[in-house]
Amino acid sequence: MLRFILGKSGSGKITETLKIAGELADSNLPVMLIVPDQSTFECEKTLLDVFGAKKAEKVLVFGFSRLCKYVFELTGNSADNVIDEGTRAVVMSLALEELTEKLRLLSSKGSKSLVDVMLQTVSDLKKSSVTSDELRSVSRLVCDETLKTKLNETALISDTFDALVSQSYIDPMDDLTRLDDILQKNNILRNYTIIFDGFSGFTMQQLKVVRSLIRDCTATYFTLTLDPLTDGSEEVFATSQQTYKILKEYAKRDGVDIKAPIKLTDLHRFKNNELTLLEQNIFRTHLEPLEISPENICVYNAVDMYDECEYVARKIKGLVIEKGYLYSDISVICHDIDPYKGILSEILEKYEIPYFSDEHADIDVKPVIRLVNSIFRCIVFDFEREDVLALLKSGLTEFSVEEISLFENYLFVWNVSGSAFKNKFVQNPKGYSDRFSDYDREVLVKVENLRESVIEPLLLFKENAKDKNGLEISKLFYALLEELKVPDALRRMYADFESSDDKAVGAEQIRIWNMLMSVLDKTAAVIGTKAMTVKRYYELLSLQISAMQLSDIPRTVDCVTVTTAQRVRISKQKASFLIGCVDGIFPAIPHTAGIFSPFELKMLAMNKVEIGDDFAALNNLETFMAYSCMTSASEYLSVSFYLTDISGASYQPSEIVLQCKKVFKNIVAYDRFDFDAKKESMYALRPAFDAVAEMLGRGEKVPESLLEVFSKITEYSAKMDSLK
Repeated sequence: MLRFILGKSGSGKITETLKIAGELADSNLPVMLIVPDQSTFECEKTLLDVFGAKKAEKVLVFGFSRLCKYVFELTGNSADNVIDEGTRAVVMSLALEELTEKLRLLSSKGSKSLVDVMLQTVSDLKKSSVTSDELRSVSRLVCDETLKTKLNETALISDTFDALVSQSYIDPMDDLTRLDDILQKNNILRNYTIIFDGFSGFTMQQLKVVRSLIRDCTATYFTLTLDPLTDGSEEVFATSQQTYKILKEYAKRDGVDIKAPIKLTDLHRFKNNELTLLEQNIFRTHLEPLEISPENICVYNAVDMYDECEYVARKIKGLVIEKGYLYSDISVICHDIDPYKGILSEILEKYEIPYFSDEHADIDVKPVIRLVNSIFRCIVFDFEREDVLALLKSGLTEFSVEEISLFENYLFVWNVSGSAFKNKFVQNPKGYSDRFSDYDREVLVKVENLRESVIEPLLLFKENAKDKNGLEISKLFYALLEELKVPDALRRMYADFESSDDKAVGAEQIRIWNMLMSVLDKTAAVIGTKAMTVKRYYELLSLQISAMQLSDIPRTVDCVTVTTAQRVRISKQKASFLIGCVDGIFPAIPHTAGIFSPFELKMLAMNKVEIGDDFAALNNLETFMAYSCMTSASEYLSVSFYLTDISGASYQPSEIVLQCKKVFKNIVAYDRFDFDAKKESMYALRPAFDAVAEMLGRGEKVPESLLEVFSKITEYSAKMDSLK
């Protein structure tokens, strides 16, 4: 049996799924909830809150990846050696290197950019269930010679990559295909009622599994976000409507009974009329502008990202302090977090706002990785001065800041770089001078000792690593780290952080070190006994390092969630801040990341080979994500955009902002001059101190109470004295 639960955003689809799951659990019937992978934890938590521990145990909650592992374990098909993203990149680079003589168009000697593009292309092929044989077949049908070559070479690369992977690993990209094969032969989930929640669409690879479950299971339910009164015919619901049609077609072909859909027509999420009206009108053709001026929907016109993030932070503090919100009631949503790195986090911390972001930290700036990169750059690029200094300034050598400063001065005085590092330092540290003082000799001893302790081991490693294989180079490199006393320096760094207020930073360095050791093991394992240069080894190691992901768990339960439109999961947030609502960015203009251009993908689709979604489908998905984000909050919505970025480029507001203005014709786009900056700066110490400093600088009178507050805080008292 197949049944749909249809409703617009905020209509109670999650509540309905919990009702169905709860009734089945009460009857001791097997039930499973399948949600997007990133939503499994939140779904399990909701079940626990609503059902209690005993009843929640009766409902299985999986994303597609966990569903694969569950079935593999039940059927004895568990995989031990699963390839990770870093090793995938190394294998792809080795595959491209192996095919260098056979490739004409896609030959770039395994460069990282080509590796990334081909990994994305292979991923797209697997998700679309397109085989190499299909690529070769369609190549005979197209007339464009460039496309013909691309198809044949992509098929060759894909086959070679898969062959190399299969020698030692299981590729998780094939898990859904393996799962479908198992379900086709013996659907061990046939007695389950399965409820799919939180999906607007599926990849072709997922759809094959979904079809097997629809065909063989006791019952399947799907929640879809669309207007049940119009049957989803409006353009904003085009993505869900397409999924609706596909699933019904599968059921008809397989003779599965389709029950009348559960239609949820009332909106339960929104606590005020303004958000209800917004949901009813955005991205609709029948839009009629409303005369009211909304108080719970705000549009902010920021000068730049810094101004935008300052506005968001002040507004969040206002909601918490003046309206009684919890931080966990609030979400900050953007399309892409990368442009905000180092800006949003800094300003949230400035305003003492606890937050959790699911972004991954930039691994290359961490001391351990900076050290590794600097060591290899010294060897590969023959000891450029900047690379040597970067190695020393990583903080993971045995030398003090004073010794490194003396060494740096010597380098600049005598213009030391390249091969000059290989010679003993004998010149006067002061430069050209007739005589050495005792201090000069003492300095010279220190800088030469540093040179000998660091450069000589690197030279020895470079010599010993010639014509060695991957395993041997990995062992030599670890021995080099020990000779440079990096583990000892790491322990000292950890101890220093442990004795300060930054214990988490110290623990992070140990964590990264352990990750590096794992990466060295994996690199050695995948390269094996293949001989190569140190430069090539570094290229492959860099691919592994770039795939390292460093993220944190929330440090407190009550924190603001910072997430992206692709990962947002509508739950209980009262307030949503949509940032970066800039034309072409949020919603984004669709683009391809693989080897095929949009025109080539269209040509392939005309020949019945569909790789990924077409541009129309991607555009519909972007509109749907914008709609979902705009309707995510129950009480308050803020939409903001910036006019310029750090490079000075100019931007225009996106359709998200325009939709707000179309619905509410009298809505005001605020800017920084419309708010009381002094009042809002008092929400936290740092911005309050900045405001006080600015007032003193302009000769304005500062309230005595403020001066008294900062004079009693050790961190600010000295600064206050200097300002006075």
